[in-house]
Amino acid sequence: MHALTYNSKSKLSSTRIPPLTLSAGIGDENRGLFRIIQAASNIYRRAFINIPFSSPCNRRDVQAICECLEDAENDEVWVKYPGVLLWILLVGVAAADGGEGERSYLTMWFYRVGTTAVHWGVEECTEAVMAFLRVKRVADGEGEK
Repeated sequence: MHALTYNSKSKLSSTRIPPLTLSAGIGDENRGLFRIIQAASNIYRRAFINIPFSSPCNRRDVQAICECLEDAENDEVWVKYPGVLLWILLVGVAAADGGEGERSYLTMWFYRVGTTAVHWGVEECTEAVMAFLRVKRVADGEGEK
C-alpha cells in the first residue's frame, strides 16, 4: 500500500503498483475463475494509475476475459454471483477497442446478464452500471458528471 500515493491534485501519482499474478497454489478447478477476475482487476487497477480503459496495454487482459467466458466451467459461479460477472463485463467492454470482435462479444454477454437482472435485481444492476460509468469517466479524465 505504500506505493499508492496522491499528489497535490488528489490523483494517483504512483505507477509502482506491482502486477497481480496467480498463485501457484490455486487448483486447476479454479484457475479459469481466478484468471478472468485477475484480467478484469488488472484493467481496473491501471485505470487508477492514469492508464485509460481503452489503452492498448489492456488488450491482452481483454482477450483473456473473452477466452475465459468461452469456457462454461464458471457458468454456475455466474448464476450465483451475477454482480461479479457484470463488473467483469463492464471493465471488459470499457477496455475493448473493437478489434477482433471483442467489444461485440462482451456486449452480447453484458446484454445476457442485464436481461437476467429481473431475477437478481434491476435496481442493483442499474446502480452498478451507473457507478461504473462514473468511475470510467473519472479514469478517462472526463471528470465526474
